[in-house]
Amino acid sequence: MSLPDGRKVIAFDFDGVLHEYHGWNGGVLGKPMPGMQDLVARVVAAGAHVVVHTTRKAEDIGLWLAEHYGISREYVYNEKWSRIDVFVDDRAVYYAPYLTRDGEATDRLARYLLAYEPHWKGAQP
Repeated sequence: MSLPDGRKVIAFDFDGVLHEYHGWNGGVLGKPMPGMQDLVARVVAAGAHVVVHTTRKAEDIGLWLAEHYGISREYVYNEKWSRIDVFVDDRAVYYAPYLTRDGEATDRLARYLLAYEPHWKGAQP
């Protein structure tokens, strides 16, 4: 839906996307994911508005985000926001209607969903 000024809104998940994640460790924050600081900088330089979509509380990750990505905690969301144009998430699966166009396609997608694992559980592309 973009912002009124036309900028695209890109939402990044925190754990496993912006922040290295290997399963819950009590909330201890580690390093940024390799390459993500560069990616975020590139989309911001191209005019996008970046937000963070996470289950974590803004006050728990706000300083870390400001230090590593320059993202203010006011741009941390825990609920879906209608202005988001695209989500970048380690647990998301792309969907388009052709993926369920017939029984065979639907069966293929169902098998994929049932076998899906995020990268931090050892899944390989």
